[in-house]
Amino acid sequence: MRYLYKFFKSVKLAITVVLIITVMSILATLIPQGKEISFYYHNYSRFLALLIISTNFCNFFKSAIFLSLVFIFFINLFVCAVDRLIIRFKRKIKKKLGPDILHIGVLILIIGTVITALGRRENVFYLGEGDTVQLPGKYSIHLKSFKYIKYEDGRPKDWISTIDVEKNQELIIDSFSIEVNKPLKIGSMKVYQDSYYKKNKLILKDSKGNKYTITSGQGFESEDILLIFVDIEKDEINPYRNRAVFKKLKDNKLISVLYKTVSNKIGDFTIESISSQYFTGLKVVVDPGFIPVIFSLILIAFGITLTFVQKMGRVKK
Repeated sequence: MRYLYKFFKSVKLAITVVLIITVMSILATLIPQGKEISFYYHNYSRFLALLIISTNFCNFFKSAIFLSLVFIFFINLFVCAVDRLIIRFKRKIKKKLGPDILHIGVLILIIGTVITALGRRENVFYLGEGDTVQLPGKYSIHLKSFKYIKYEDGRPKDWISTIDVEKNQELIIDSFSIEVNKPLKIGSMKVYQDSYYKKNKLILKDSKGNKYTITSGQGFESEDILLIFVDIEKDEINPYRNRAVFKKLKDNKLISVLYKTVSNKIGDFTIESISSQYFTGLKVVVDPGFIPVIFSLILIAFGITLTFVQKMGRVKK
């Protein structure tokens, strides 16, 4: 027990563990995290891919290696803090609470970090205007509108999702605008503006009046010709002049590109409507370690400040 006690209160142990954690964390940032197993076999040699997967280096901050190192550092810091308190108590040394508060803050920070590593959950939901998604805790998000704002040169400027939030079918947040750097906090969750995509849609009508819906990438055959709906060319002045872009293929070879508007014939069909809809990607993050981490940072800042004040007071004396 004495040997273990000396081992875990060693400053050399603390320095060694911190260096190992630092080096391995840097290496982990060089390896894409959380990918499919096939990704690593495709992008690395077989030996390196097998090493990454077997050591769970592809999820380093949830791996047994990382958690073991953090546990050792936690025990080391805890033993040092207890040892400091015991020595001060035995020798009746005047209380200097700054370092003790600092130690407690770091211990709580480690606990919060581990909770985050093991318990953090992320989900991305894609919503069109009018759509609703259910979230944990009996919350629901309803998308009222989505705006994709561009600069004059066409570069993306901002994405804005305006949402309502309900809990138990009761409105609790009305018309909150989520932007790229403006997330929404709901209970223990945060909702971020993550991405978007556009869905182009055509409604076609045949000679019998039957209607069919196709989206970008879909198509149909007409007299041994394959017609693929590719995109929509928009007319900013008159939406009724929007043109659907088709690729005309035969034997998998491109013959020509066709541009059709509403009421135009395409194969055996007539185009009844041309439309596109934006879908916003909202990322919902649940981080149970967030509060412990924030609390620990406050303690650490307070501990450092108090230590500095106490040392300055001693120097003046």
